[in-house]
Amino acid sequence: MADRRVLFVGQADIVARSIQPELARLLPSFVSQIIPSVHEILLEIVSGPVVACLAYVDQSGDEAAVVALLHQIRDKRLNVPVFVILAEDDVYRRLRFFEYGAVDCLAWPLDLSRLAALIDILSVRGRVEVAANESARLQRAYDIRQPSPHVVASNENAKSPKTRKRSVLTHPQPATDGQPVVAGFVFASRAMHQLYGQIEAAADSDISVLLTGETGTGKSHVSRAIHDMSPRRKRPFVVVECGGLSPTLLESELFGHVRGAFTGADRDHVGKFAVVEDGTAFLDEVDCVPIEAQAKLLRVLEDRLYEPVGSNRVAKFQARVIAASNRPLEQLVATGQFRSDLYYRLNVLEFGLPSLRESREAICPLAERFLNRFAQQARRPVHEISFDAMDAMMAYHWPGNIRELRNCIQRAVTLCRGESLDIGDLPEVIRQATAAPSHSSSIFNTMPVFNTMPVRNELDSARQNGERQRIVEALTKHENNRTQTAKELGISRVALYKKLRKFGIVETRR
Repeated sequence: MADRRVLFVGQADIVARSIQPELARLLPSFVSQIIPSVHEILLEIVSGPVVACLAYVDQSGDEAAVVALLHQIRDKRLNVPVFVILAEDDVYRRLRFFEYGAVDCLAWPLDLSRLAALIDILSVRGRVEVAANESARLQRAYDIRQPSPHVVASNENAKSPKTRKRSVLTHPQPATDGQPVVAGFVFASRAMHQLYGQIEAAADSDISVLLTGETGTGKSHVSRAIHDMSPRRKRPFVVVECGGLSPTLLESELFGHVRGAFTGADRDHVGKFAVVEDGTAFLDEVDCVPIEAQAKLLRVLEDRLYEPVGSNRVAKFQARVIAASNRPLEQLVATGQFRSDLYYRLNVLEFGLPSLRESREAICPLAERFLNRFAQQARRPVHEISFDAMDAMMAYHWPGNIRELRNCIQRAVTLCRGESLDIGDLPEVIRQATAAPSHSSSIFNTMPVFNTMPVRNELDSARQNGERQRIVEALTKHENNRTQTAKELGISRVALYKKLRKFGIVETRR
């Protein structure tokens, strides 16, 4: 790939003979270039993105040129990590290069496996930072200038479906409509939009990823999303449930076993690490791996080799590893329940998934999506969620997170006997989360229009009053059918719900 270049500078013959071939084998997706002199390398850095620069220092003249290069990279604010390779190890020279801005200073002979891992990590983190910065820029632009719903609707209708899908996947927006959906997982909240941009950048790498968060936050779905966006998407995706297994059973599950390896092993068993081949292995609940089995798992991650239980045959492990934990691993390391070296090997890149109570803006779009899915599966004519039911779900604290919300909607769809899912269809614990609202005899309770949103001037007041009036007229025209109302206004039902809450338009029973 043109945007994953590694530049070599210094003794070209030594680099070409000793470093470049092996590094190309360890980093097959990177392009390496040998630059004759330090003076020419700046032109290459400016001409296009560079993942890392490797500078070989032998003579004193080489040292002065590399120091000059480090100064220019710092002065020009070029985000290019420089690794200095010393022909002879010298602690004082190392300190000088570190002081000038070198990322690392390596002595000959090189540990190329370590060097390749560092370059890969820097590449991923650089792309993650770019994605995070772009997501933050888009967030600021959205907050500063949010278009009216009618402009959004007209612009979306002008795009072709193919163009609209690409824009969502490339630049996730913190809006109600068009959330990125990968592997069936909806990146609905603003925090999840930012996470989407980061995992999209990380998916292209082979480094280990650690997913953390409470149970039910969607770690398994995010792991599948990373796999589906990676170059390994056509290879196997294998889930390993690490919780509740003894060391022997876990080793057998991971590595496989041969006949007679232990009591009850009456036939050979192929382990998950063999089944996954060169795909992605997802280690769910890795915090539950017994301490006895952690050492063997560490060896697999470091040496990419393993042995089936009861066998002396060595097999290669070629898969990418994504691990998930419901508990903070650093706390388990502090208490001696988890090996620190395994933790650092897994935690090359960590993504924390927010709980549903921390991202309540996701409740409404997720509930709508689950409603559509389960209504179709059950062949029930349930098309919408009442305001009372949505209020109750917004007030509930959701200890089981997305999984609990999904089960709640599936239960409610099963019990619902009308076209609208009402508060009575929800479990009792959720109904108790909010007091029942009072109702008047009219269809809409005309509460103060802007009691929760200060109006800056008369022009804003007139515009918002006009928008509120259009919504009320559309609701009246369609006899309180929110699906038809949203369609006429050119917005989604989720957007309509938010506007009704914003303008104080409360649905009442007739």
